[in-house]
Amino acid sequence: MDSATVKEPILLMARYNLWANDQFISFFRRQEPDLIEKFVPGSFPSIRKTLMHIWDAQYIWYRRLLGESPVTFPSSSWSGSLDEMYDGLNKSSKELIELVRSLAIYEMQEVIRYTTMTAGPQASKRYEVLLHVFNHSMYHRGQCVTMARTLSMEGIP
Repeated sequence: MDSATVKEPILLMARYNLWANDQFISFFRRQEPDLIEKFVPGSFPSIRKTLMHIWDAQYIWYRRLLGESPVTFPSSSWSGSLDEMYDGLNKSSKELIELVRSLAIYEMQEVIRYTTMTAGPQASKRYEVLLHVFNHSMYHRGQCVTMARTLSMEGIP
């Protein structure tokens, strides 16, 4: 990808990610909490766990983009409420926008090095990581739509 053109579309994706997460958060806040916790077969066994996974991934990749290599997912020791989870997901989405805004165009092309929890040392260009994060979140939001339909929720964003 051309250095001069990479930042704007990724910033657009970051904004979309926040907007889409906000749509889901607003929708799920209006649902019965028991439905958010209810078992539904999928990659993760409930809407809450799927949203936690999105938050985990956004947090982990954000930290890696800052030069860190976290060794655990935040959800592994997290015991907060649904509202706190929604707030955390929203906050991580905003942090990603601010990070993209703060990066110079040349920094988007830079290779960052990090260690994953399963595959060990890795290296990727920043813009590749950001594309991965936003596509990953989109994929799992799609799973939330399917889960919400399975639970007969109406007005799904």
